[in-house]
Amino acid sequence: MQDKFVVAEGLRLHYVVEGHGPAMILVHGSHKSNTWRTWEHNIRGLAAYHRVFVPELPGYGQSPRPLGRGLSAGLTYDLGAMILIGLMSALKLPSATLVGASYSGGICLKVAVTRPELLDKLILVDTVTPEVDPELGVELGSIRCPTMIVWGEDDALIPISAGYSLQRAIAGSELCLIPDSVRASGGISWAGHAPYRFQPDAFNLAVIQFTRERRPRARTVPERRGNQ
Repeated sequence: MQDKFVVAEGLRLHYVVEGHGPAMILVHGSHKSNTWRTWEHNIRGLAAYHRVFVPELPGYGQSPRPLGRGLSAGLTYDLGAMILIGLMSALKLPSATLVGASYSGGICLKVAVTRPELLDKLILVDTVTPEVDPELGVELGSIRCPTMIVWGEDDALIPISAGYSLQRAIAGSELCLIPDSVRASGGISWAGHAPYRFQPDAFNLAVIQFTRERRPRARTVPERRGNQ
């Protein structure tokens, strides 16, 4: 694994990179504790098939939060998308699979809508949606790239009903449910919101199977009314 810095959109960003193959970018959520280590149980497994880039967004980890640039109140979806697009340009990546968790799923959705040519595939993990946060303001029906939605069945922060709604809204998308993250974590109440951390083997397998398919099939998971 290599530890690096890059300047994107005038911002100095820290990132780690590992592996060879088609580019994949793992984007962490908005909780103040997030760093590249949010994905530490996923990088090596995914790097067997991809060149995996894991940036730290401004104000997280070793990436400084500069004065101005609208960052004083936190990262907006629009600014996050601009930074992610700038990162791809700085790294000379013509396209990549974007993997966004929670708030950063919204950032990846913004990129998918505004710059669809940059996406090979889109993977959304227990993500913010326009239904959850109207400020996201994206037209989900316009997304055409192959999309997989991953949701922790025991997510206590964003209900699983949002995952079903997202699958219905994005044509051809598939939904992968990962159970028992809370149990696997030893009882951490929010663990279902981060199945990639607490069920990394199941998460990595789902991602690898999805990205290695040339034309992913839409897989519909029967909606479980009791989990809404």
